[in-house]
Amino acid sequence: MKFRKIVQLLLLMLIIVSVAACSATPVDEPAEEEVIVDQPDEVVDEIVEIEFYFPEGFGRPEGFGLVIDAFEEKYPNIKVNVRLNTWADFKPSLPIMWASDNVADVVLTNGPDIQEFAYYGALLPLDDLFPPSELEKYASGIVTEATYEGSIYGAPFTDSAIAFYYNRDMFEAAGFEAPATLDEAWTFDEWLANIQEIVAVAEAERGQKVWGLVTLNNPPFGSYWNTWIPRSAGEKGSPTFMGISEDGTTLSGYLDTPESLAALQFYQDLFQVHELMPTADIPDAFATGQAACYMAFVTVGRFLDIDYPDLNWGVMPLPYFVTPLTHTGSFAPSISAKSAHPEEAKIFLRFLTQEEGLLIYLGHSPTIPGNIEVRSEIPELEGYAKMFLDLNEQWGVPRPMSPGHAIYDEIIATDMMLDIALGADVETRVRQAIQEAEAQLAQFKK
Repeated sequence: MKFRKIVQLLLLMLIIVSVAACSATPVDEPAEEEVIVDQPDEVVDEIVEIEFYFPEGFGRPEGFGLVIDAFEEKYPNIKVNVRLNTWADFKPSLPIMWASDNVADVVLTNGPDIQEFAYYGALLPLDDLFPPSELEKYASGIVTEATYEGSIYGAPFTDSAIAFYYNRDMFEAAGFEAPATLDEAWTFDEWLANIQEIVAVAEAERGQKVWGLVTLNNPPFGSYWNTWIPRSAGEKGSPTFMGISEDGTTLSGYLDTPESLAALQFYQDLFQVHELMPTADIPDAFATGQAACYMAFVTVGRFLDIDYPDLNWGVMPLPYFVTPLTHTGSFAPSISAKSAHPEEAKIFLRFLTQEEGLLIYLGHSPTIPGNIEVRSEIPELEGYAKMFLDLNEQWGVPRPMSPGHAIYDEIIATDMMLDIALGADVETRVRQAIQEAEAQLAQFKK
């Protein structure tokens, strides 16, 4: 594990060398470029090919395919080729790609990773595309994630929130009505007591094991999926709620508060004591009636309807300890600093993230647009999706921010949280993880 981390850091350091060798302009002092607000219909006389790299899943290839078709019709001199990868392999492949000479021009970057990629010089600043007056129309959390040292490196595209899908039949059979609004949200203690009864009734009726909660990956890993739990144990603005220091390098006094440790013990008990969450993946557990609740994002609802039309499901807000919250999850596509065609890449990026391209994509794969002005034009944001929109706008907070987010995500939100779910002593494991993470995050201190 330590060798793999060292290799990853070395690969990231190669990005700085590679970018510096390919550009006469220092990374931290980008040359001034003309503000691109309204793009011309024709930009070049010959065909220019650019590449767009993004992960598979949840309708992305089909949705982006429709956007690309519309873009190429409008800009016939620019051809957009697609590079795909699985979600599991996508993020680890990015430092390797940027350290090579075979970079994609446009990359569907995950918002919390942008500061780190910008720190290493992998991304092109986009201040000419998104001046301050333009940024006012976007959700502030996305802008915060995509900004590093005063420049923006990702085009605000989509946002998200987490909620619990629930099996209506199971809830009704046990005599429970799920919360329908944020004001009615259950605390974690209420959810635990209620879900134990719901599961007991469902198991008796079905004659099989029924889980209280499953997620896209079991146990859940990554900061989007799990570190909101200890954060909710703190008052808003408290160290527990923040989860990490403002500069993104210190976890002591934030992750190891008594409130955070108690929440993490509660989380472990869901697996080890109450056996309400599985320690291994169970394919389609919620869709096939093997789980009462499913923690996921808004796009999942559309595919549940398509693939499991007989499933009777609803959506409820996340439970909480003290402060209700959901992590927002943004995609903010970026341009590689080593792109051979940065101007054409900017034209495509602008089309993709503005109203025309955005509405095309969301028509196929509905989610919450980062552009606040467009949200009223998405009919799918009514109905079940309204819960996610409310969560995003009223409870949403960015994940703990750090220029070393990949380090935080691996050591804390993946390795530590998996070990806790599997039964490790909570306090001991938290302190070990803090020591390891802070040793690596120290490089980002100023």
